[in-house]
Amino acid sequence: MKHTIKQVHHQARALMQQLETASEQHPGEIKAWQDAYLTLMCDLLELPLFPETFLDNAHTTTAQGRACSPQVAAQCSAEFMRVQQFQRGIHRAIRDLGQPERPLKLLYAGTGPLGSLVVPLLLLLQPRQVQVTFLDIHADSLDRLTQLLTALELTDFIDEIVHADALEWTPAADSRYDLIVSETMKALFEQEPQISIIRNLIRWLHPDGTLIPQSVDLSAHLVHSRTDAPTEQWLPLGVFFQLNRHSAQQLAASTAPRIHGQLAIPTRQPPLQLALATDIQVYRDTWLTNNQCSLNLTRYHALNQWRRLDQIQFEYRWGSDPRFEFQCQGEPLHDHRLSPSSQA
Repeated sequence: MKHTIKQVHHQARALMQQLETASEQHPGEIKAWQDAYLTLMCDLLELPLFPETFLDNAHTTTAQGRACSPQVAAQCSAEFMRVQQFQRGIHRAIRDLGQPERPLKLLYAGTGPLGSLVVPLLLLLQPRQVQVTFLDIHADSLDRLTQLLTALELTDFIDEIVHADALEWTPAADSRYDLIVSETMKALFEQEPQISIIRNLIRWLHPDGTLIPQSVDLSAHLVHSRTDAPTEQWLPLGVFFQLNRHSAQQLAASTAPRIHGQLAIPTRQPPLQLALATDIQVYRDTWLTNNQCSLNLTRYHALNQWRRLDQIQFEYRWGSDPRFEFQCQGEPLHDHRLSPSSQA
């Protein structure tokens, strides 16, 4: 091992203190510190982040989407802006929700092996401030996470470590969490089960608690020029779905929920593209937007096969390969059903 445990703990805490005070105006510094912390953790666990030979066959296909493998979950930690914004939001939420008479109860679902959204923050906190339930579907992730928490001397923060599917997990009857954190998604909620996980976990959120991300907003825009046209040239059709506390509670209240609707087309000029954006309100004024990370990659659908476009219908398809599907109505040149795409 390259460092003693004491050295790792000291360096990790120092790095997190630097990140806590880093300005968003200096992303290069943030990335350097995030990379240094990530390297330190991977060395500690003897976990090669990007091995030369890697076949991602350790994922789990659940009834409502794909749970990425422990290796891929660890690799997500390399997206510095994604990790930084979630850490900022979570840390602020812990401070805002904290109570002097008891520790805040935090549920972290989908931890991966590094617990990158929460574990680094514990280096800046005390166990009397927060107690964490760590939940993941992969035993290997939890084994490595336990090793990490032990090495960093953070075991006093552990309320529970739970090996379970977050889609089906039920805590003890009297359990309520002040803060529920789950980032188990891709852009536009494709493939992974974020919607279904939040639909289940929202039942265990304290009435005065907070969900993180607070909101994930999907919006549609028409593009009348090439795919890489600046967003200022897009014609917005509006937000067509938000995953937040209110919508999650509505989904949880239904035994057969549907997410569907239609987008009116306000122009006679046939657009070339439908641009679909994913904006994430992590907490309050902390956001991830506009291609800042892989969660915000814009999805495009070609519309140049239409002579006239009147409206676009959409519906979320539940199941092991979840996604939003879109269907156009108007005067087509050929078949009008759109399939998911992510053209650059």
